[in-house]
Amino acid sequence: MTSDTASATPLLAALDLTVGYGDRAIVCQASFEVYPGQMLVLLGSNGCGKTTILKTCIGLLPRIDGMATLGGSDVAKLKPRERARIAAWVPQIAQTAWSYRARDLVAQGRYPIRGPFGRFGDDD
Repeated sequence: MTSDTASATPLLAALDLTVGYGDRAIVCQASFEVYPGQMLVLLGSNGCGKTTILKTCIGLLPRIDGMATLGGSDVAKLKPRERARIAAWVPQIAQTAWSYRARDLVAQGRYPIRGPFGRFGDDD
């Protein structure tokens, strides 16, 4: 932690987080913090749990043990709309009924902030 992050709340944090499917643990007791302006890199072979831990950290999968926070709040206690204002998930492979332009896909991430019928502004 640098002096810039000493008093900041992490955007994303895991504390002794155990994740997996049902009772089957995939990643055990992982801990990390990501602060504004920082980048997190997860490295590992296919199937080692990189996606599972990230999906758990943003509330798409339930945790087995430990704690995950978004913006300082327990992700398990956040409502879906609150989570969507902080984090978004774009899968590597997604099948849709029609084609999306990149701009349209990015625009979907703005819905929790501006609402489904809101107009784009300079911040978008």
